Amino acid sequence: MKRFALFILCALVLLVSGQSEAAMGISLDSVHQILERLEGTWYDEDGNAVLTIEGNTINGCEVVGGDRLANGPGSGSLDFIIGEAAGTRTLRIGWLLFGGPGDYIRLNDGEALQRTLNPACSESVEGVRLGMRTRAVRERLGAGQELSRENACRAGDDTFAYGWHYPGKGLIVLHKDDIVTGLVLLPESNLYFDRSGLGANDGRHTRAPIRCPRSPWKGRTTIRWRSMRSLPGSSSRSERMGAMSGSALWRINFW
Repeated sequence: MKRFALFILCALVLLVSGQSEAAMGISLDSVHQILERLEGTWYDEDGNAVLTIEGNTINGCEVVGGDRLANGPGSGSLDFIIGEAAGTRTLRIGWLLFGGPGDYIRLNDGEALQRTLNPACSESVEGVRLGMRTRAVRERLGAGQELSRENACRAGDDTFAYGWHYPGKGLIVLHKDDIVTGLVLLPESNLYFDRSGLGANDGRHTRAPIRCPRSPWKGRTTIRWRSMRSLPGSSSRSERMGAMSGSALWRINFW
């Protein structure tokens, strides 16, 4: 009987210990490291300052803990627990940070927030640049064809299953959460990158650096050139599948 009682006592101790450990979430040092990456004032599309992250505070409230960390290369999310006069509150913040103008965060799965209203990047296509809001893209280029798995655009070995496709321009605008995250010049495109002058069939360089502001942590924004095999002629099936003929493809993104 004593052994049984001792077993129950040990089980209860382990259970309470496990609950305390789960309640603590990730270490406070890890939370502070994430806050350092997110430091700055973050604005919505209308220019309103929504979040200011400075030191170990969010909007002046001390961050006392964190939970439910989901982390990957350049992206992630965390429940930040902040202390207020009335007690603690949880703010779910997700981020996409690659050290370029497309960096943004989201508060409680809401609108994307950026550190600056007009992220500076020296490269663009038809005035469309990384970090631009998709609303501004529509105002400039109109509505493109929405790409999906069922309606993908294929160019050689590359398949684009998201973003906006402008067939008449040979351009794909990649976006996530209403922020432009990449630009693709397809082989038949007559467009050029505004700064470098590189076009879809220009193979002068295999990679050209783009000058964009960096986050405090290291990241890189590049233009990448891909050689393309010749594709079958413009059969109706190929056109429906989005197959593109030509010799090269340029892509600019920030990862």
